[in-house]
Amino acid sequence: MPRMDATPDDAALGRHALDDLTAQFAKYRRMAERALAQVDDAAFFAAVDRENNSLALNVKHIAGNQRSRWTDFLTSDGEKSDRRRDDEFVVGPEDTRAALMAAWDAGWKRLADTLTSLTPADLQRTVTIRGEPHTVLQALNRQYAHYAYHIGQMVLLARHHAGEAWQSLSIPRGMSDRYEVGRGAAAARSARARRGTTMTARGCRIGSRWVPSTSRAALLVAALIGAGCAASRHDDLVLHRSAPTAALGLPFSDAVRAGGLVFVSGQVGNRPGTLQLVPGGIGPESRQALDNLRAALVAAGSDLDRVVKVTVFLADIAEWPAFNAVYTSVFGDHLPARSAVAGSGLALGARVEVECIALAGAAR
Repeated sequence: MPRMDATPDDAALGRHALDDLTAQFAKYRRMAERALAQVDDAAFFAAVDRENNSLALNVKHIAGNQRSRWTDFLTSDGEKSDRRRDDEFVVGPEDTRAALMAAWDAGWKRLADTLTSLTPADLQRTVTIRGEPHTVLQALNRQYAHYAYHIGQMVLLARHHAGEAWQSLSIPRGMSDRYEVGRGAAAARSARARRGTTMTARGCRIGSRWVPSTSRAALLVAALIGAGCAASRHDDLVLHRSAPTAALGLPFSDAVRAGGLVFVSGQVGNRPGTLQLVPGGIGPESRQALDNLRAALVAAGSDLDRVVKVTVFLADIAEWPAFNAVYTSVFGDHLPARSAVAGSGLALGARVEVECIALAGAAR
């Protein structure tokens, strides 16, 4: 079907649909990866019985589906002739966790690239899947529902395997009143007022203390307050120390929530609950370190979408491009402030360590 002329209203609605689908696909990807970050390799490959798929098979199937659907999306059938769908439900000797996650990343990149290339006028074009015609919008919605279905399975499986160590992917039970979701700027101003903080162009007031804008300290404080955060009182301080961290006897918290901010300790690429780095060097370590960072954020009631500053420590600055490739696949279009430092002697002999500061609260 040729492109159909779109009215301004149609174009605006089409743009909204594409933007929303892009955001929702990214949301479900993050949900799956936050769940996967909480399981070790044994749980990743474990099936609860012979009739149910493991986390590994869900990852492999979604990756295979994405390679087929999003390659030449507008010009070829979505079910490619070289796809072997049944093989996506069998773990082969080549299917290591790192290999499957690399295929997963490649699949999501194909989807992201396709979405970026589409225009509102494309939504009414016709594409086929197994010879069945769909409008582009129908095809996008079909795949969105399909991925959400499998990612729901993945979350349930990960939660089963993690047991009592599971860290909630949304607002934890009994903590709904800590979130001011959807109440807007007025709620943020009210919260700052309750904490005794105000800000003007000339400086900021914290309780009874006035800090002029000429002070270097004021620049940092003003930036944090302007983002809806404020200096914390002692009764605003919450330490988040996971059971694995405590069991390993590590002398720090995974994250500290202070007022409106979450400070996450440096994370390396160790398997959750162990002091063993994932094998494979900078690539796999980078992904695991960021998975661990996300898990700490979620446990503290935040998310990657709320990160405002990231600090990266590399054992070898020459490995920056390899780290950055993984980093951009995880953070996507959300680009917090970032610093990088080259150094030696990172914990456990790691190639990379990552820490961050984020706003508290669920992602909008």
